[in-house]
Amino acid sequence: MTVAGSGHSIADAPAWLLERSQPPPRVATAPYLVVPLDLSRRVDRARRYVSRVPGAVSGQGGHQTTWLVALALVRGFDLPTEVAYELLAGDFNPRCEPPWSERELRHKVESAARDATAERGYLLRRKGSRIHLACLQTWSNIKERDDG
Repeated sequence: MTVAGSGHSIADAPAWLLERSQPPPRVATAPYLVVPLDLSRRVDRARRYVSRVPGAVSGQGGHQTTWLVALALVRGFDLPTEVAYELLAGDFNPRCEPPWSERELRHKVESAARDATAERGYLLRRKGSRIHLACLQTWSNIKERDDG
């Protein structure tokens, strides 16, 4: 190769340098594994999940906590809205201060199903996935804020 207008030649790059300058080959990998579960197993897992979430307290992030539980049920465990409502009302709401009305709980479940952008089944991924760890961090942040 000659440098334009100079008459000087540039040597070709050695093969080893050309190899190192190439980007690594792209390998298609899934960042996490979705665990296929029938509805009864998803409900069991969702019930255990909800049992670990502290009840929502008015004036202490209660709306956000309840919204995240509704989101986890509808999107995270990919439950039908009626099943998600039953878990929210029966397993979570009794621990809330004050308890939410049926209308409020149905609204949270329906809006989580309709408006949320979270991918369906994000809590059905194997433990240790980035999404699972992000959910644990979210609950940790809520607990620290409420305790502090």
